[in-house]
Amino acid sequence: MLEGPNVAEMEAMRQAVPFPLIVSGGIASLDDVRRLARDGFHACIIGKALYENKFQLPEALAVAKVQ
Repeated sequence: MLEGPNVAEMEAMRQAVPFPLIVSGGIASLDDVRRLARDGFHACIIGKALYENKFQLPEALAVAKVQ
């Protein structure tokens, strides 16, 4: 819905499971991607943001520092 991820809920889920999580839902900006990467989430799904031209894939990879 491009309203930003529910980071508090995702953090609670991450604490409850012993494996890396992929955040899905709400990613709307490069700031969202940056925050999730900084907070240690394994990955995030950015399909709608890309489709809506909110940012480009190379930009998202750069802020997530993916090599």
